[in-house]
Amino acid sequence: MQELIGPAEDLGGALIAMSDLSLGRGPASAPHAALSQLASFFAADRLLDARTALGRRVLAELKTHKRLAPGVATELAHLRAITSRLVLGPARLVPHEDIVAAVTLRSRHLVQSGPIADYLEGADPLVRVDRLIAYEVNIVGAENKRRVWDHLKPALTSAAFETALLQHGPALSRLARAAALQTALLRSTLPETAREDGARLIDAAAHRMLDLPRLAASLAAPGALAQLANAFAAGHVPKGACTNAIAALLTKAARKVA
Repeated sequence: MQELIGPAEDLGGALIAMSDLSLGRGPASAPHAALSQLASFFAADRLLDARTALGRRVLAELKTHKRLAPGVATELAHLRAITSRLVLGPARLVPHEDIVAAVTLRSRHLVQSGPIADYLEGADPLVRVDRLIAYEVNIVGAENKRRVWDHLKPALTSAAFETALLQHGPALSRLARAAALQTALLRSTLPETAREDGARLIDAAAHRMLDLPRLAASLAAPGALAQLANAFAAGHVPKGACTNAIAALLTKAARKVA
């Protein structure tokens, strides 16, 4: 098969090419004419045993500990590409539950400390949280998603996270950054309890650094009240204690204006 599809940069690239072939997609510049002919047979729903064997070979490789690429980010991209192709194939040849099982097993490898540490390397505390939330999107299996939360929760409760948030510009910038993280977390497919706990932790961290007297005093500046009101209306304030505090502050300021 390797001679037929030609060299690939990594295992993931080879599996993508094999997945394309199983769908009857031959590369534009096929290294062998036989590859284009084989792709045309698959596209015409012929040689079903060979097509099934090819799909099964891809699944078997996903179940191994072999890395799809040297970097975790590239590995995740490869996994998405392979999965998106496999699910397009006929379920009678490669059942979708078998695809889910293979990707779940691959996800089990990806939620180990090593790959996650590689993925987060060099990131500041806020970006680490961003990446962990994005990481979860690529993971299949309830237990595997809980493992992602096991890494995300310490990141949200760390002193480094609060320090980074505090240093993220003026009050409205900090609130907007925290709100964006909270929104992304709530939209994730982490377990419901994890989403709720994470949203609460983000809100609590943002609220602890919210200097309400100073923020109230700043509203005397031209346009400051409207800016805060617009941020609140646009959802740039974390839900929870922060929204309650800002809503109360806006109400009090509106009464003074009236």
